[in-house]
Amino acid sequence: MAALLDQLAQLSAKSRFAARGLPRLIAIAEEGRQGAFEDLVGRLPQETWVIFRNYNLHGPSRMRAARRACAACKDLRIPFLVARDPELAESIDADGMHVPEYLIGSVGEFREAKPHWLFTSACHSTDALSKAAAVGIHAALFSPIFPTRSHPDANVLGAAALRDAVDAHPDLAIYALGGVNVDTMHLLVETGAAGIAGIDLLTEL
Repeated sequence: MAALLDQLAQLSAKSRFAARGLPRLIAIAEEGRQGAFEDLVGRLPQETWVIFRNYNLHGPSRMRAARRACAACKDLRIPFLVARDPELAESIDADGMHVPEYLIGSVGEFREAKPHWLFTSACHSTDALSKAAAVGIHAALFSPIFPTRSHPDANVLGAAALRDAVDAHPDLAIYALGGVNVDTMHLLVETGAAGIAGIDLLTEL
């Protein structure tokens, strides 16, 4: 854990977004892969946002899990976002919403209804990053930077592409997602990324 956090601090110090109140880490919560959510939240470093995904849960089960997770984050003043479900986010008084790439174009509509919300998005191409920048996404999760268990057949972007993307979108906070861990983190330090995001990397905290 210490090594990963040290490398994350180095990355953040070199980012142009270091003084803008954005997180260093965006934690994507998948309770089945990371253990009990309350235990995970207690291990998170400062300057973290949490995205509740848990797509395997539906209906009342997802509502109960999201409400419990949101309460745990609010106790620690950690911003809590819900993935792909504005109704659920509103019903539990979440801090914002994470949108998949295909919903980036709808963020303007969501923002009209919830101007105080935080918005993050998934981006798998530079075109998607440009769209995210145009609608004012607060944080774009660019992936996969490295090989990842979640999408083993996806084309890997690599650290060089991340650095080029950061240079091409100077006003967009871009986060490295996919295969980020203590063994790959050193490759990101000079990219200028705003921080990192992940699922499996949270087991290293």
